[in-house]
Amino acid sequence: MSQHDRPHAGYEHTHGHEHIHSGEVVLDIGEERGGLVVYTRGELRGQEIEVFPLAEPTRLTHTDVHERIFNEQTIFTAVFTPLPIGVYWVSRPADRAGLPITISPGRVTELDWR
Repeated sequence: MSQHDRPHAGYEHTHGHEHIHSGEVVLDIGEERGGLVVYTRGELRGQEIEVFPLAEPTRLTHTDVHERIFNEQTIFTAVFTPLPIGVYWVSRPADRAGLPITISPGRVTELDWR
């Protein structure tokens, strides 16, 4: 998983490694943090999904969409963890910008963009 918690100056970058994930994802969430999983279509593989807390719009967090094998099926997901609880907005991709997301304590929020 490629994930950073830092501001960006509006530029794109790649991480130079693409592989298919087949293991389980372990999310370290709890009383003050929750997880976020976004299910996407294959064309977003390798692209970044970026969110920010509504209360702190300059604190951008992003992660890449990866191909995964789950129950013998190929799926494409972006896994964020851990995120402090609160309301977040999607800032990227542009066609999803402004979409609100609520992160709850000890829970995984799932979004289906397929």
